Amino acid sequence: MKMKNIGKYMFLLFAVAVGFASCEKSQVDPSNEIELIPEAGYIRFSTGVATKAPIILNMRGKNFGVLGYNYGYSTKWEVARALAKPELFYNLPVGCDENGVCTYDVDAAETGNQYEPWNLSQKYSFFAYYPIMSESEGTISISGENDVNMPTVTYSLPLKSQSEGEVNPDDLLDLMTAYSIDKTAGDGTVGFSFQHRLFCIEVLAQNYNTTNTITAADGSTTEIDADEKISNLKLTIDNIASKTITVPMMRGYKDKGETAVPPVLVANDKGAVDFRLLSTTESVLVPSHDQSAGAVSLSGTDGNKIVMLIPQDATSSALKGTLTFDLTNSVGTTETVTRTFESELNFQEGKKYTMTINFTGKTIVIAVGEAGAWEPHSVTFDFE
Repeated sequence: MKMKNIGKYMFLLFAVAVGFASCEKSQVDPSNEIELIPEAGYIRFSTGVATKAPIILNMRGKNFGVLGYNYGYSTKWEVARALAKPELFYNLPVGCDENGVCTYDVDAAETGNQYEPWNLSQKYSFFAYYPIMSESEGTISISGENDVNMPTVTYSLPLKSQSEGEVNPDDLLDLMTAYSIDKTAGDGTVGFSFQHRLFCIEVLAQNYNTTNTITAADGSTTEIDADEKISNLKLTIDNIASKTITVPMMRGYKDKGETAVPPVLVANDKGAVDFRLLSTTESVLVPSHDQSAGAVSLSGTDGNKIVMLIPQDATSSALKGTLTFDLTNSVGTTETVTRTFESELNFQEGKKYTMTINFTGKTIVIAVGEAGAWEPHSVTFDFE
């Protein structure tokens, strides 16, 4: 019995020795280049879908920023976030093509795009925001590199100066965020689906007047055109709840509770804010009701000047303001029209609202209503 055991041990020793010898023979000559498997083991991002609404054609900045976290494979973000810092990526610029395929560079000193490899023993969470703060002229900032827990992004209205409360809608930035949590190497490409964090207002006009035919005593007729021409359009919001907002990069994020974490608002100390939609050199013709039953957008002749605003709770502060514009009738007479408005709507992020100017006879009425979700996935992807 003892002899059998000794023989067994000798066989094992022999097998181990052969194994070592095999390893030594299979070692790669360090003078030779080692070829890595391309792309398969690297962290990659994509959107694959549009990230703007059709009316937003003037997206600013060609990159979005990414914060990346890694932690133990058996841990989840909900547990790890209490101590997690964005040590993997902090404000990493990521750019995407028209197909939503994204590239980035973790080493600017090297030529081409350099990617971060997956670590098989780690789990990852990624948070993205648009536009990246280095390209937003000071209106965007993010939480610090050493901050733990959920990252945040802060947005400020781009006022013309410290003393003036006027905003050109062309300068408004379309704040969006996206997230992808608890990812591993086996999940493949990390997909981002961006969501709007502001709400937007489009100004429309509806002309319920109709073109009339006047018959003279001699039987001749004259057609009175009911079309209206609007120019020099300015929307003034008297009581914007804030000029700065800080939101978590995960929309609907709940911190130890069932209710989503509300945005942190900083009071607007600049008074009323003016949004100029049409200059004196721009005008929009509003056809009479018998020619076109649909409303006409007055948010710029190029359709770009939509007003994006910071979400606020209208249950505690109704949206109040003034709409002024120059109205030119069919005979060329121009008058300046001023109308005040107030809305009790609870303006929410990611929603679109319409402000409609209704012409009925000589009466001009303004109405504000909800137009549904501000859809981010309805047109071809574009960052430019």
